Amino acid sequence: MIILIFVFVIGLITGFIGVLIPTFVQRSVPIHLLGRVNSIMMAISMLSTPVAQFIFGASVDYFNIKYLFFIAGALGIVTSLSSLLINERKGTPRESVM
Repeated sequence: MIILIFVFVIGLITGFIGVLIPTFVQRSVPIHLLGRVNSIMMAISMLSTPVAQFIFGASVDYFNIKYLFFIAGALGIVTSLSSLLINERKGTPRESVM
């Protein structure tokens, strides 16, 4: 039951991160570099999924799976909270091109 709760929380945090990071990028990156930054972010995202699955799969052999889910959830919470705090500090909206 606890694992289901952690998976649910990780899903929520992933959703927050999926919205907050592009918002932060759009506010802080100059418009003429936005396409390049977004393509780099997509490449990192595509690479991080199989790498994370490999690390998680290898870690299951050495550690209890409950601890791994707890660590993953804690890292997701820390990441999303730091993203929220960064976005809150940079609260000034950027000017429109049009």
